[in-house]
Amino acid sequence: MREALSTAAAPGAAPAVGHGPVWLAAVGKAAAAMTLGAHDVLGPRIVRALVITREGHVPPELGTLPGTEILTGAHPVPDARSLAAGQRLLEWVAALPPEVEPLFLISGGASSLAEVPAPGMTLADLESFTVRGLASGIAIAELNAQRIARSAIKGGKLTARLRGRPAQALLVSDVPGDDPGVIGSGLLGPASTGADRVRRTIVASIGQAVEAASAAAAARGLSVQRAAAR
Repeated sequence: MREALSTAAAPGAAPAVGHGPVWLAAVGKAAAAMTLGAHDVLGPRIVRALVITREGHVPPELGTLPGTEILTGAHPVPDARSLAAGQRLLEWVAALPPEVEPLFLISGGASSLAEVPAPGMTLADLESFTVRGLASGIAIAELNAQRIARSAIKGGKLTARLRGRPAQALLVSDVPGDDPGVIGSGLLGPASTGADRVRRTIVASIGQAVEAASAAAAARGLSVQRAAAR
């Protein structure tokens, strides 16, 4: 994931990451690696970074980066830390200086690692719903659609908080179809208000992972059968 970000943000490659200071928010199981990849290219231009990831996914070097705040949430079932991380993400967006174009790095796991319950929902509601949904074996797109209905930041609601500010989102997709409205339950998906100036780029996908695993297995003489994506 670090290499994918380094390539995507490299000078002359699409997408370009502006020219001024960068505020970076990374959410997901790959958030640390993605942040390190962004630092490989942008270096001191990153003046603030909020990294929300899973416990045990924080390499020591991440903590040495200046201006970096690291929070951990729970996965795959949200907990109180996830709600604290979601609230901090809202505060981070609200504090963005007018001249800054934020960079969001989103990967799988964002659905549970950072959350703000919709009005009327409690942490207990989110926990029980998620446990039931995972146990039922429903498709990830359907599970994330139900998560969106219970969230105050998913399904483009965080995007709406940007109030039309230009922003960029680089996404690692772990869902079939690579739809930004489904990745991380649409944490940086299109806003229903239409005030949406977020440029979204898929920098790595589940399809690429399957291709790489299949090629590696075939190179070792193994017979490969691909299961249908759900």
